[in-house]
Amino acid sequence: MSQPTVRRSNHQFEPGVLLSDGSEVFNVTCDLQEAARAPMGNAIVADIRLTLEALAGAAAIARRPMPTGRPKPPPAPASEAGRLAPEAVFDTVADVAPRDAIYVNESTSTTNLLWDRLRMQEPGSYYFPAAGGLGFGIPVALGVQLACPDRRAIGLIGDGSANFSITGLWTAAQHRIPAIFIILNNGTYGALRWFAEVLQVQDVPGLDVPGIDFCALAQGYGVRAVLANTPGRLREALLEALAERGPVLIEVPTRSS
Repeated sequence: MSQPTVRRSNHQFEPGVLLSDGSEVFNVTCDLQEAARAPMGNAIVADIRLTLEALAGAAAIARRPMPTGRPKPPPAPASEAGRLAPEAVFDTVADVAPRDAIYVNESTSTTNLLWDRLRMQEPGSYYFPAAGGLGFGIPVALGVQLACPDRRAIGLIGDGSANFSITGLWTAAQHRIPAIFIILNNGTYGALRWFAEVLQVQDVPGLDVPGIDFCALAQGYGVRAVLANTPGRLREALLEALAERGPVLIEVPTRSS
């Protein structure tokens, strides 16, 4: 099957390649329609479990050394007065959160920074949507916490995204679901601003959302809330939240990335 020369992002078309040169893809699926629409590679229709068991039995033990991992990211930029660099937020979370923390990411404009700086070494440690819908962060963090009561779910959510489903905090309070919500508040819809730049659209209205007090919103729904406007206060607030068995919202004013 010939390789398409385009790829699609969550929201808009971007030129590019789906697979790097020299790579080959084998799709194992039990869905005939999925096999028919595979954009490249070899589609094999088979029982997935039996196929994987057969492959595991036939595979030789690897003798190559373990990967050394990605290089350490550069130091976080300096925080402004009362506003943290997103890198500083993720560095603090990585330093404080337990090894098996489960991260729900809806800080869409800082996703690459998050991937570089948070360690996710346990299975099932990361949730992010396959498409571009907004508003999943708070409810998914609650669902993940209910499904994994022995681990802590930490939602890293942008202020724009949080507004789409802020009422989920009521559910968190009513059922005492101990998820932690870290709201990165930069006063703007960062992802939409990025799209405006990509599409070269000038003076787009409605991209800024200043003046929202997420701590007041959380307290109104019955969730304990903390404003953390320094790395030290964020560390302290996260440690306190991890020691609790109820929901906590931490609002972090951030610089635009």
